[in-house]
Amino acid sequence: METMLLVGRWNGITRDQESVLRRRIHEMAPARLFFVLTGADQSGTRRYPLAPDERFEIVKSFATSTNLLHEIFRIP
Repeated sequence: METMLLVGRWNGITRDQESVLRRRIHEMAPARLFFVLTGADQSGTRRYPLAPDERFEIVKSFATSTNLLHEIFRIP
């Protein structure tokens, strides 16, 4: 079972980023996606301008749209 690990701050996903992510997911055809939100205990800074829950929702929305099994991890 192939798994794809996607790590990042996830302050947003632009159309171009979404297009590339979808293309790579299609090419690799993983059975599961693991998303890691870094700095999950930080917000209101230049590096992490959005609250962790907002970033989680961005990832959740994208992950759900892939119709693949997925898990989202928050790492401080």
